[in-house]
Amino acid sequence: MTPLTADTDPLLDLPKLHEAMNLLFGPRVEDAAEYICKVDPKRQRLYTAHGFAAMKCMNAFLTFERKDLLDALQAFQHDLEVINRYRKPSLLANRLAGMFLSVYSTTGRRWIRSMTVVELHAELAYAEALFANALVALACASSWTVFFKEAFHMMTGFKIYMALGKFVEEMDAQFAIHSEGSEDPSIDVHFRSGICFGVGIANLILSLIPSKLRSIVKAWDCKADRRVALDLLAKPGGWSEDHDQPSVEAEVEGFRRSFCDMSLGLFHMAFPSVVHNGVDIKVARKIVEWNVRRFPDSFFASGTAGRLHVCQVRPSDAIRCFKEMIERAGEFYTVRHMSNWEIALANLSLWDIEESKKSWKYLVTEATWSRATYVYGYAVCLLESGDVEEATKQLDSIPQLAAKSIPQEISRRLGSLPGASVPYDTAFELARFQKFAQRKAQKFKSQARRLMLPGLELAYINLALMRAPPAILAGTMLPLIRRARNKLKGYFDRPDWYENGRGYWDDLCLACFLEGVCASYVAYSNPDAHPENNDETHITREAAEALATDAFECAIANGKKIEVDHYLLYHAYFEYARLLSHQNKETEARCHLNLILSGKSLEASPSARKGKYSMQTALKLRARGALTKLDQGKPL
Repeated sequence: MTPLTADTDPLLDLPKLHEAMNLLFGPRVEDAAEYICKVDPKRQRLYTAHGFAAMKCMNAFLTFERKDLLDALQAFQHDLEVINRYRKPSLLANRLAGMFLSVYSTTGRRWIRSMTVVELHAELAYAEALFANALVALACASSWTVFFKEAFHMMTGFKIYMALGKFVEEMDAQFAIHSEGSEDPSIDVHFRSGICFGVGIANLILSLIPSKLRSIVKAWDCKADRRVALDLLAKPGGWSEDHDQPSVEAEVEGFRRSFCDMSLGLFHMAFPSVVHNGVDIKVARKIVEWNVRRFPDSFFASGTAGRLHVCQVRPSDAIRCFKEMIERAGEFYTVRHMSNWEIALANLSLWDIEESKKSWKYLVTEATWSRATYVYGYAVCLLESGDVEEATKQLDSIPQLAAKSIPQEISRRLGSLPGASVPYDTAFELARFQKFAQRKAQKFKSQARRLMLPGLELAYINLALMRAPPAILAGTMLPLIRRARNKLKGYFDRPDWYENGRGYWDDLCLACFLEGVCASYVAYSNPDAHPENNDETHITREAAEALATDAFECAIANGKKIEVDHYLLYHAYFEYARLLSHQNKETEARCHLNLILSGKSLEASPSARKGKYSMQTALKLRARGALTKLDQGKPL
């Protein structure tokens, strides 16, 4: 009998691929691809070709360079060719018949049950390759044709995931009938981890799409159940709410477990202010702390730890982690840019303007995604430092930089297509900060080189204010706002005398709004907050509540007189709703949130504002998430 080898049985490569995946999360990401090439230089086996393509995909999204994206597409093209040699052959007639008769479907129960173990692994790899290749292709997309083509491929991959998931469920159910166990041991742990990752990530992505598109998802026989998604992503690691440690040890895990952990942790930490349903920072903390111990030298571990500290209102610890991430990033410049962005915002949370300015300056010099946004952040820090001349030079360059930015180019390409209209403050808010920066630069110029509290406003827009320690909010930020309000108070009855008659009501509403936000977070900090030491405040909760209430009511009462910054009125309703929810005034909170979502103009006249207000899409997402959280009986 001929002995089994990796050439005759590709599943023998699984332990080596597992080892390569661990290298991927180690100190040198490139070591993983080199290891695969040593195992199979020509990459002609199922899991060597598949693993190499996955690593190229990871590399492409870490650099976001067009060359790396094209390399990833080429790797997936080779991967799909190899995978198809291992998949169960199907006749064209059967594929056509399967479109009308489920018994002939290549994703049907009968078809999948007839597969060998190798063919099942190949089918799973095929779904993964379709999904990952579609993500890379969409990053390069420049037309609706490419977009729809890759969306079709992605949905095909999701449908295969769902079919394989049903197969595993049925096998486990049959096994449970005849034995005490709950999982069929004939299904290996690597295949199971792939099913959990695939079905979980498909459900998670589809649960985040707008409800209007759900009918299309149902037509593909795909679910969009977020609870199912989170449970499946937690399963390969054995994570639960009841235990701090996972029940699955690293020695017996499936090789896709790390991807499940990373996806689960990022969901909990990336969406807490937008998507409340399912988000649990406590679960994220368990996953992050365990993976940091497992991969202590990985920049992935440093980055996720930094993100966790941001969510826990620990900006000093977050800065330390992101600096470690920069040191370990090597040639991945995109990772450095992301880390400097986080450091800039964390320093705003600490109100360390000089340190924040250094990060913004680095982004202005090195990063290319949205230069206008980085220039505005740098200019704001210059203004807060008193360097008006240099700030003016920077702000004057914003319109030209915005026209050449990547988000603007994406908007231009999509907007030039027939029937397309994609303003760049929508579509996942690709350039929401850029649009905001342009408006503020224009306002600075029209107001004779003056902006009211620009640093605090920038911190709020980027969610850094809600992640500021209470001691900083009460001891540093509120006194700054109080000085501004004292100045504004003298012009309330004669606004035409204020700064040559320019921008009084905008400035008043901004100061009141920021005071309300700071005071409300002193009274009721972020529910996931674990502030750093020495974070006591001299303001009682009752005093902070009263201050926030008065400030929000002032902003809302005078919001109809705003001339430029219309977003303030809508955000004031949202932040006031948050405060009301903590005061057990749920009915009033819901009323404010529903006003935001109603689409009605809250200004004195519908013609007072042209188009959308700044951050409109993001605010509506947050308002929908807030209503969901109220439905669950939780304060915002």
